[in-house]
Amino acid sequence: GAAAVGFDIVFPERDRTSPAKILGDIKEYFQLDVTIQGLPEKISDYDLLFSDALKNDRTILGCFMVPMDYTTTELDMSIDPNYKEYLKPFGPQDISVFDLIFQAKDITISIPVLQGVTDRAFFNATPDPDNIVRSNPLIWAFGDRIYPSLALEAIRIAKKIPWGKILFNEQGITEVVLGKNEIRIPTDQLGRLVVNYRTAKENRSGMFSSFPTYSAADVIEGGGFIEGRNGDVVFTNKFKDAFSGKIVFIGTSAIGLRDAYATPIAHPFPGVEVHATIVDNILSGDVLQLPSWMLGAQAMSILFMGIFLTVFIEKGKSWLSFMVSLVVILASIKFSLFLMEKHNMVYVPTWIILAVVIIYPVLTMIKFWQEVLLKKRV
Repeated sequence: GAAAVGFDIVFPERDRTSPAKILGDIKEYFQLDVTIQGLPEKISDYDLLFSDALKNDRTILGCFMVPMDYTTTELDMSIDPNYKEYLKPFGPQDISVFDLIFQAKDITISIPVLQGVTDRAFFNATPDPDNIVRSNPLIWAFGDRIYPSLALEAIRIAKKIPWGKILFNEQGITEVVLGKNEIRIPTDQLGRLVVNYRTAKENRSGMFSSFPTYSAADVIEGGGFIEGRNGDVVFTNKFKDAFSGKIVFIGTSAIGLRDAYATPIAHPFPGVEVHATIVDNILSGDVLQLPSWMLGAQAMSILFMGIFLTVFIEKGKSWLSFMVSLVVILASIKFSLFLMEKHNMVYVPTWIILAVVIIYPVLTMIKFWQEVLLKKRV
């Protein structure tokens, strides 16, 4: 079977189509005692059937973290009575890891019958202010508890790693480590992983996809009962080999369900594909890095570039100043690509390009006006 199965879905309500639920509703709203003859009790409640299917230590149910901007202890921790701690923080004792990572004021989890049979992990996506998902948290705090992302938990279960640790310092989170340094994952200061998206193609649902996808209808229709080796009847599926030993995510792709995002490479991009891409990044070892010193390095490069252009435009000729400004822009883009391709580092040249675009015409106009005024005086 699959190495791990993650549900990019939360089940906060009972299945309304279960015979047991329907009979209960009829009795509650119409005061009628109705029975269904010949229906085995074990299949009268679909939630219990689903719960039984999840009892294999390889499944993860999704949960949703309701964000907040501050740390508080006034939370209802009884919401998740089956919480298990797998991630432990390691860092300076005078710093609380909970002041560094994302906080939740509430959590939406599945119904109680499903909670105790499987692990939970959040499936939140965190778009940037321009609504593009470039990075995603690997950890999220709810009170004094730390929950892993769906992708991180899927890797932990697939690799059969019992625990993990969060490394941090004065600047913020530095790494998430699974096991005894078995898997080291660099993050930004907030514990986010910068997603290294793969090439995506549009699939038949109109979404973009980077990995093999299978519709629920295809999987169901591809199954059937056959006679086993001992003469017993067993259920099999033609997609068995496609899922065997793999990390499988089950999610939605319909636009109306709001689990579609814009990414740097494609839109609409299913949320479940974001999780799959994160898993592929971690297992392939090509996670993009955004070190804490990178913002400072970018600020210093903008400062030195501004000083250099100012002096050069003031002393040099106009056409030469234009060529130098163009070279600075091209060099910034080339340097950014070099860091990404060779060192998996994220260096954003946008601010340098904007600075050049602003500095060059402004200083050129000032220099022109100065020359005009000088000629008038002469």
